[in-house]
Amino acid sequence: MIAFPHGQDSILFQFNDFCKENLFSDDKDIYKKIKKNNIRTFTTKAITVKDSKGQQLAVKSSRNLFAKLLVLSTTRNVDLKELLSFSLSEFPLSLATPTGGFVKTAKSKMFEVMETLGDKSVLVDVQSLPEKSTALLVDAMAVLQVIKGKWKTFGEFADSTLTYLTNLAAKWSATRLDFVGDRYPEISIKNTERAHRASVQGVQTVHIFNDAQKIPKQWKKFMSSGKNKESLMAFLANQWRTYPSSFLRSLACLYITSRDKCICLTLAVSKENPIISNNVPELESDHEEADTRLLLHSKHSAQTYDRIIIKTPDTDVLVISIAMQKLIGKDIYLLTGTGSNTRTIDIGAVSDELGDALCKCLPGFHAFTGNNS
Repeated sequence: MIAFPHGQDSILFQFNDFCKENLFSDDKDIYKKIKKNNIRTFTTKAITVKDSKGQQLAVKSSRNLFAKLLVLSTTRNVDLKELLSFSLSEFPLSLATPTGGFVKTAKSKMFEVMETLGDKSVLVDVQSLPEKSTALLVDAMAVLQVIKGKWKTFGEFADSTLTYLTNLAAKWSATRLDFVGDRYPEISIKNTERAHRASVQGVQTVHIFNDAQKIPKQWKKFMSSGKNKESLMAFLANQWRTYPSSFLRSLACLYITSRDKCICLTLAVSKENPIISNNVPELESDHEEADTRLLLHSKHSAQTYDRIIIKTPDTDVLVISIAMQKLIGKDIYLLTGTGSNTRTIDIGAVSDELGDALCKCLPGFHAFTGNNS
């Protein structure tokens, strides 16, 4: 008798019993059905369970697949090389999980690599550097997500946010500040990721009508909606332009994006007069994310400023800044981290260490290895 792998012997015994009882016996019954066996094959769908958050997890089989394939190859004409050339799941495991979700990568690892290239540290203390005209560019959504306060109305929130920004600019001796936000179009490649976040946190769409309107109690849920964030940026731009010029303190100009537009707020003749507001056509952009838009503002500010500081926790901005540093041609520093973990990366030093060729290739490499999806 041929020896089958574990689990297959019983099938052969079933076949022998069927032949003996129904074909070779005196009471023949060739119409009797053979009992079906539930055998797992490559087409069998993976068993899934749900974790405490309701997300599906694939249950890995404890049996040794390759050991079984080796046993099969010794008794049957099986070409393992050809067999393993076919996918064992519905989705490519390099791009997706067994259940079809996006594979997440640790994008922050790029920061760790770039902060120390070999034995050379590229971290600097900007405040200890010689004085230069400085522009501070802020990733708006990164700030709005983490800023804390006891506001009751949107008007109080606008006051608090502007105070935070002017204090930040004063700390780094910046006379220009750019508050750059994302856009949230109806059709977007990021809709899947945003829908996932919304399903976890829930969605609460709020229309902002005036500064006396009360702040939603569930701030994270409010900020999980793209429409809410666009509405908030538009409200801040409209609210700040009504303030007296004294609110800008040491700032000469404040640029704030609102959807695809950009508004420049400047000082009036008197500090008691309302801030002067003008649209900036050269900074209008249909870029969806602030990642690339921050570099557009960097190029614009480089026309009149010698030092550019970009405040963001986003690895994408780090990668794009390194690739664009030579084109912009001015000192660029990336400010990241919070509290005592705040650090500043000298983008020029990173660019010099990596070389022009590698800097140009870095965005393409990062798109395959460290992107969201």
